[in-house]
Amino acid sequence: MDNQNIHSFFSDVNSKVEFVNSVKKEFSKTLASDFNSLNFWNINENKVSEIFTFFLNISEDHGQGDLYLNLFLKKFKLSFPLESGNKIETVVEKRTHNNRRLDIFISNEKGTHAIGIENKLYVWTDDQHKQVDDYIDFLNHKSKNNQFTLL
Repeated sequence: MDNQNIHSFFSDVNSKVEFVNSVKKEFSKTLASDFNSLNFWNINENKVSEIFTFFLNISEDHGQGDLYLNLFLKKFKLSFPLESGNKIETVVEKRTHNNRRLDIFISNEKGTHAIGIENKLYVWTDDQHKQVDDYIDFLNHKSKNNQFTLL
């Protein structure tokens, strides 16, 4: 590539960037494309659990019913019955029989299936002694016929 082609390439890129910036500025009041409400929050493990639980809870005021839970189940290829009219328990910081707290707990009304989610946001966060074993034991106890998943 010679200098003329390089100059032409960067001139073209610069024109496109200027165009995008002008469109962004024009529609900023309507679209708020740079706004992120999460910047106001101190995001930690508990807050992430609360946000996930909000969307996975079919009774929350997001108004989407079981849409998010269905997408979650599909994404992770999980077997979990969502029969019409059945209640789904979705809890943050569910206490186990060993007084541990499972970040997110989901179970169906009949108690046949359970899902546990343990968040690890940071690579330096270590599991507690036998944490996973205790969660598996708890989920197995809360479900029937070993119908549980721990993520």
